[in-house]
Amino acid sequence: MQERLLQYQQNNFDNKNSALINQTYSQIDYLEERSRERLEEIEHDAQSNCSRLKRLHNLS
Repeated sequence: MQERLLQYQQNNFDNKNSALINQTYSQIDYLEERSRERLEEIEHDAQSNCSRLKRLHNLS
């Protein structure tokens, strides 16, 4: 995606690729946000699993 963005930027004579550049920036922003959300989900799941293991260990 970054290669495509670079290509659009390099060939942006008379601002003909401005819409494509903006669309690509939006796609990158969306993917980065989704990645952050997924990492937060993974961290939350890991913390939940640790809490469960601690409770099980304390029961032993």
